[in-house]
Amino acid sequence: MKQRTATQNRSLHKYCSKMAESLELAGFDQIKFYDTLKDGFSVKWTMEAFKAFFRSVAHDLYPEVESTAELTTEQIQHVYNIIDRGVSEKTGVRNEWPSKQSMDDEARGLTR
Repeated sequence: MKQRTATQNRSLHKYCSKMAESLELAGFDQIKFYDTLKDGFSVKWTMEAFKAFFRSVAHDLYPEVESTAELTTEQIQHVYNIIDRGVSEKTGVRNEWPSKQSMDDEARGLTR
């Protein structure tokens, strides 16, 4: 199996960043998201926090993988699909997996 590509790695970081921002804007802090909200306590989403969630799901699906860098091209897309479906069903928040073209456009300032 092929290891994930550099583009997939960039896409993972962009996806985690966008999901963190979208969940935060939708009012889903981490505690609320994990259904353990405590009164008066709020934790904001960050790219790193969402990537940790992504990593946790990846590890649950592929226990032999210790780092997202070890995911194959097929595995990283599978993890994304599981998370995208689950998060969107529970929260209504979703982001498409960033394509190379969309990230290139953003780097050139053509999109956000």
